[in-house]
Amino acid sequence: MRHTSLIDNNSNGAQRYLTHSVFRYFGKYPPTSTRMLLEKLWERGAVGPVVDIMCGSGTTLLEALLAGRSAIGVDVNPISVLISQVKVEKADPDRTASLLRAIQQLAKDCTGGSFDLQKNLFSGRNGVKLKADKDEIKRTANTVMECVGRWFSEEAALQHAVLRVAIQSLPASAEKRLLLLAWMRTVRKSSNASSRTGRLFLDKQKTPKLPFQLFPVECETIQSAQEQLPAPFESTCQLFCASAMRLSEVVSDAKTMFWHPPYFALYKYSSDVLRLELEWMGIDRKTLASSEIRDGFKTSNPNDAEKYLADCAVVWKEMFAACASGARGVAINSDSTLAKKTLNIFNRFAESASAAGFEIENIYRRQTTGTAAKYHKSADAEIQTKFDYIVCFRKP
Repeated sequence: MRHTSLIDNNSNGAQRYLTHSVFRYFGKYPPTSTRMLLEKLWERGAVGPVVDIMCGSGTTLLEALLAGRSAIGVDVNPISVLISQVKVEKADPDRTASLLRAIQQLAKDCTGGSFDLQKNLFSGRNGVKLKADKDEIKRTANTVMECVGRWFSEEAALQHAVLRVAIQSLPASAEKRLLLLAWMRTVRKSSNASSRTGRLFLDKQKTPKLPFQLFPVECETIQSAQEQLPAPFESTCQLFCASAMRLSEVVSDAKTMFWHPPYFALYKYSSDVLRLELEWMGIDRKTLASSEIRDGFKTSNPNDAEKYLADCAVVWKEMFAACASGARGVAINSDSTLAKKTLNIFNRFAESASAAGFEIENIYRRQTTGTAAKYHKSADAEIQTKFDYIVCFRKP
């Protein structure tokens, strides 16, 4: 298909502004490229809230809010929804400090261990008391260790169990979400897994820190990032934990769409990328996987691409049903390789847009080097993904 170039020469460092780095999220589309695409949609007359149907870590949502537009995020993964929410809100420092001190006291009572809260950022009165049964904490640690025990020491598991029981006992609030995401930031760092954000690999050379060492630092990191946000945003953001393959159940009359699905044959979030975090959160990964787009994770069978494209076609139809007449949007994908053979993913992906009833107005090609989006980094140039492609579409 014919295409024009979308050029984004911004560096990796240029992507880490405001809250865009509150969580290392593999496959995140660069904020600067996201903003460019949104501006092209608005130039073409797109109106209304920006609906990101696989919002991932919330990049599109934040960029829409920063531009004064409202946003709606949908993702099947609860951790993605959590990251997105934390990225676009501010927790109250004093209330956060109070909750941290309560968790600190619970840690002392249940394990005898604790974490340091000497920083000025966490100064404040402790007006909250948490209760937990020591046996409950041990059961939680043992249950999770049955699934991911090779990745954690017993001490780390016990500390994670304290944080899980304590944080999950809190009522819903921006402060709870900040603490929950801070805890999630400690999971990979406190494990024996490599620090790479993609697939899990055992790192025998790693000496991981314990969760209690990491937790207050991660809280400070998120809080410092949130402090840089405009307060408050003039526009609103809604989030739904739902599958894009059933999008029309949660979204209707949308006028601006954004869709960046996981690429075929790269990574699967429920089984590898976020596996440790999902286990500690107590989320059923099998149920989650059944609602994700079928992909080519660890596959050697090119026929699996047909399943991936079939699921993408379902999403296109759901998006058409969820859109108002005249709606505009962008969808991003890329070709993939198996056994050093290129699979024609993108053209088939774009054809599904037309089959669903959309008009294709333009196609962009963006080189992935020089930004945060080197999706398929490999020493073998024959299997690198060097470009992604963007379909600009309209509902008649």
